[in-house]
Amino acid sequence: MSAAAQKHYRYTFGDFTLDTRRGALSKNSDEIKIRAQSFKVLLYLVSRHSILVSKEELHREIWGNKVVSDDSLTHCLLDIRKCLGDTDKTIIRTISRRGYIFDAPCESERLSEIHGDSLRQTKQRRRLVWSALALVFVAGAIWQFVRGGPESGGVLRNSIAVLPFADMSQAQDQRYLANGLSDEVLNLLARSPDLKVIARTSSFSFADKPPDVATIRDLLRVAYVLEGSVRRTQNRLQITARLVDTATSADIWSNSYEGRPDNLVALQKEIADAVLVAIAPGADGSRIVSAQRSFSADELMLLARFYEQEVRERSQVDDKLLEEAISLYRDAVQADPDSALAHSRLAGVLLYAGDLTGAETAILTAQSLDPNLSEVQETLGEYYWARGLPGAGAAWKRAIELNPNNADALSAYAYWYWMQAFDDGPEELFRDALELDPLSLARHAALGDFLANQGRVEKTHELVVRIQKRFDSPESYRVIARLLELIGEVDSSIAWTIKARDLDPKNGDHVGALAELYAELGDFETALKLESDPGVGLLFKMRRYDELIDRAELQMIDEPGDIYLRYLLAFSYNVSANPDAAIRTLREIGQPMTQRAEMRQPVELEGFVTYIDALDVGGDADQAMELAQWFTKRRHTESDNWWIHVYRACAFSILARDEDALNEFERVLDSPRLPWDATIKDLQCFQRYRDEPRYQAVLEHAAVRRADLRQRLPMTLAAHAVEL
Repeated sequence: MSAAAQKHYRYTFGDFTLDTRRGALSKNSDEIKIRAQSFKVLLYLVSRHSILVSKEELHREIWGNKVVSDDSLTHCLLDIRKCLGDTDKTIIRTISRRGYIFDAPCESERLSEIHGDSLRQTKQRRRLVWSALALVFVAGAIWQFVRGGPESGGVLRNSIAVLPFADMSQAQDQRYLANGLSDEVLNLLARSPDLKVIARTSSFSFADKPPDVATIRDLLRVAYVLEGSVRRTQNRLQITARLVDTATSADIWSNSYEGRPDNLVALQKEIADAVLVAIAPGADGSRIVSAQRSFSADELMLLARFYEQEVRERSQVDDKLLEEAISLYRDAVQADPDSALAHSRLAGVLLYAGDLTGAETAILTAQSLDPNLSEVQETLGEYYWARGLPGAGAAWKRAIELNPNNADALSAYAYWYWMQAFDDGPEELFRDALELDPLSLARHAALGDFLANQGRVEKTHELVVRIQKRFDSPESYRVIARLLELIGEVDSSIAWTIKARDLDPKNGDHVGALAELYAELGDFETALKLESDPGVGLLFKMRRYDELIDRAELQMIDEPGDIYLRYLLAFSYNVSANPDAAIRTLREIGQPMTQRAEMRQPVELEGFVTYIDALDVGGDADQAMELAQWFTKRRHTESDNWWIHVYRACAFSILARDEDALNEFERVLDSPRLPWDATIKDLQCFQRYRDEPRYQAVLEHAAVRRADLRQRLPMTLAAHAVEL
């Protein structure tokens, strides 16, 4: 069955839930770590609960034509029973010489279809490897984690934060309307180039615990705050709005509005026009034009937007709420088929859900209706990015031109720009996004990820201090840990990861991260104590390639599009004298990347170098040299991070330009970040330098750094008052 037509179910038995869409087993909402093959065996048994399933059937359905021993099934069953606490074997009963029965009472629920591979999961896997952003699973409702204290720098000129309006309806059931009204007023004001409008993430973080105006001024660096209320009584709306000067806490403008709900679009624009005049008299208000015209579509979109934001701001995706948001956006499109905004927002939520086909129709329709809407261009960029098509950067750049206050477009364009050049150019864009969204941990993480990967140690430290002052949560601790790892301070990274684990002990990801950090220091014994069943990341850092190949090949059954997994598998094939398998694995995901106009993530670069290395080892020296020549001409950077220089050195080696290769390789000595042993020791292009003193000096330098960090680690943990 194709991924586009796959049906998903949720099975519930006792305290356990098995969700096929999320590919997750959980107990009382807490996710349980289970191996991929074990999950498949459990799913097969659960889907046939109360039915005897033979060993032969399980082997056929789970492993197909792959030859495996009975030990593979036995290992899966042991893993499943451990996860379920089925020590007495009453949940999964063994019927001697016949097979197994899943014998627990079980309820199943068919989930509504959301087509396509999950973009959420793809993005998460990419960022787990390359960006601290993946550690931030709550980008919006973070006020509970924000500490007080003023932001550095003065108040931004003509700056405003639009707070969520209060729902004053008697039944308190119009929050979606109140949030939507303030959200749309914010969007209207953001289109004015004469204002600095704080992003929704930061403004709405005050929804539950609004502080005093002076605190908001300090945290957001804003000159003005707009707040208000909405009351809906039958077919009448009563809206109050007031603009407050944060320096004096005095109202500089206020007004009350009444009207029918079908006047809401006009009322939103009236409020935005009045605020613009109050803040910047004489400013050009021509851009403050509502993108929505139909009230019936507008109210549907307000409710859909409310549900969508609820989904995005939770740590786990609520599929029912997501499906409801999609359904409402579809209704809005039907109510006003000429609304570019409705089509664009439908495309955005479909991209989030992973339905690329549905998103394509919606965003191309939106583009044809109004290409001059910033939100349309932003979502168009997201679509191109998700598809791996050229044009994402141009779309995001256009979105910023149309709305300089679009923090999402700024951040996305900054990352795109960085991926094309690997230079310091995008820093200003990352900082602009953070300035507009200062209470977003994700914006801090994005800037930090860039600075640290560029080897900007002092600036990274400054940002780490800022995060420490501003946030206090397991997510912020993991961001700090990631940034410190990227600048080579692995001992401090371990300390902050332990803090995250201690604050969030049910999250097994912290332990997995600790295992990989200890492996990075060369302490494999501790790493394996933490993760006794090592994943592919840990196996790579331990250079256990045969085991990595076995595990990755199984995972590929479930995750064929995981680029990072394919890179690790291809690398392992190549260093294990199987270059043909490496080449085949990488070709399936579009290597070589010479035909690509845009680079989307650093792992593509790693895959490319592994590809040309495998070509060279496999005997296709001409093509390897041609691609290496292309690479050395195209990629140049002043970054101090080790990996870009190692990959350039490998390309020079394939070209037999040994002096250039060694010169580039020696730049690893300047890298703040610790190089991976697997890469600098096992890439086949470096084997010709095994006896070269300059090459050996780099390896020795890395080994000494690891030893120093291992020696320093106990003191670092003591200084942070934590222990493993």
